[in-house]
Amino acid sequence: MTRSTTCAGPRQRKARAIQVGDKHASDCARRSLTRLTLPLAAPFDALVLVDACIDVAVVAGAHVAHLAPGQSRGRGTCGGGHVIGHATMSPVELSIALAEAEDPSGTCTTSQPATQHPAPSTQNQENLMTDAQRARTKVHTPGERSDVRVAVIGGGVIGLSIAWTLARDGCDVEVHDDQPGLGASHAAAGMLAPVCEAAYEEPELLALGLASVQAWPEFAARLTQASGVDVGLREEGSLWVGFDTDDAIGLGRVADLLARHDLRHRRLSSREARALEPALSPRTSSALQVPGDHSVDNRQVVRALLAAAERAGVRIHRQRVGLVTVDGRAVGVRRVDVGDLNSATAPVHEADLVVLAAGDGSAHVPGLPDCARYPVRPVKGQILRLAGATGLLERTVRATVHGEKVYLVPRGNGEVVVGATMEEVGADLTVTAGAVHHLLRTAIEVVPEVAELELVEALARCRPGTPDNGPLIGYTPLPGLLVATGHGRGGVLLAPTTSDALHRLVSDLPMSGVIEPFAPQRFSRSAHDVTEGIA
Repeated sequence: MTRSTTCAGPRQRKARAIQVGDKHASDCARRSLTRLTLPLAAPFDALVLVDACIDVAVVAGAHVAHLAPGQSRGRGTCGGGHVIGHATMSPVELSIALAEAEDPSGTCTTSQPATQHPAPSTQNQENLMTDAQRARTKVHTPGERSDVRVAVIGGGVIGLSIAWTLARDGCDVEVHDDQPGLGASHAAAGMLAPVCEAAYEEPELLALGLASVQAWPEFAARLTQASGVDVGLREEGSLWVGFDTDDAIGLGRVADLLARHDLRHRRLSSREARALEPALSPRTSSALQVPGDHSVDNRQVVRALLAAAERAGVRIHRQRVGLVTVDGRAVGVRRVDVGDLNSATAPVHEADLVVLAAGDGSAHVPGLPDCARYPVRPVKGQILRLAGATGLLERTVRATVHGEKVYLVPRGNGEVVVGATMEEVGADLTVTAGAVHHLLRTAIEVVPEVAELELVEALARCRPGTPDNGPLIGYTPLPGLLVATGHGRGGVLLAPTTSDALHRLVSDLPMSGVIEPFAPQRFSRSAHDVTEGIA
């Protein structure tokens, strides 16, 4: 609720103000309303006042005063502003109130001369009315929604994590994906392994991964509580083994890199490694224990996210969509299989913000302008799922076998995931005999008992890759459009930090330093140019 106040004092020219406040409203709602109230106040040099929430208003970009908490609005500190209108008035009513405000009894005054501005045009008033209605503050109770509408394009682990997080903040969220959860997220191994994935030339990606693996235990607990689904978090760490001299040299280089970054690890002999994992081949010659890497069951994570998101009020639309823009701004999405994208006959799902999280297809979403087509390409990966492995392994085992790499990730249900290839062959989902042979042969070299397991699935999916292997997280040059894609092999790992980053962007909160290097602006060329070159 908002109301006007007056204060007794000498007659002077008043500093006009719009008061924004509702003790029941979420900070997200207050920020949105404050941002959309600013254009109404600007032509009249009016302040925007936010009840007891100076920090909320500051992050919304306002030059503000605020009412002291615990005081009535009539006696509150106006900070130089005389409140003559409120944000729930229509733009026309507010413009009249601002233009005509002259109260001889006010004490909250300024000696600054007024700057004369014309009232907003009828067209601008209508546009402002629409925006104000969309972000109008409400009392938020279970079952009700904030008026901040978000459309997420993509229903993988990244898109669903973002949707669930924003819905928990009170946003009105829709997810659009013709097969939610069945893309790269379905074929992942679920490794939370920033340490073993570390590379010399990618310190920023390592920092992001470390922050995310530290966030996973709390994220998993919240997700399980919200969904009732156990995501299978395993915190036993991982073990990396080698077979010949060259493999041992490679493990030594990895150990040096981890030491350089002060990451926990321990060099082991073959005997020590087999004491940890008795199923290992006796022909292993070297090993590296990495306690900081964990794993989850990726399919359980997707099930949990779908359940938690829907319980939080997210609507899942199983359809392919394209972006809809009006006057250079993203305003929603529209099904692409209903006539032309710009046809008035296809229904538009209107949104105040659109999040592009379409994985390896992010550069090819219909309706995207070139400025928002980032260089995201498909990187094919093939994995195997084997059953009957209960008690076989306690932790993730990585191996370098005469230069060839493989990993085995145990599941609580007795399965083992074996993977994975990395193939630059475009958007090809063919499972090949060569890949299956390579993965099985190498896995059996590492753990001979794998030969006795049941092969229950061979699967191929495409990860979203970028030129520098880092994700794209942030606002795009197109107003109203954010991007969260390009996570490559780390989609499951980076879900907590990515969803938190989108929450902060939407809420205008300070961004974590580990996210900043992955702003999409680091790519100067449009994805259209890059993907043309790749093709």
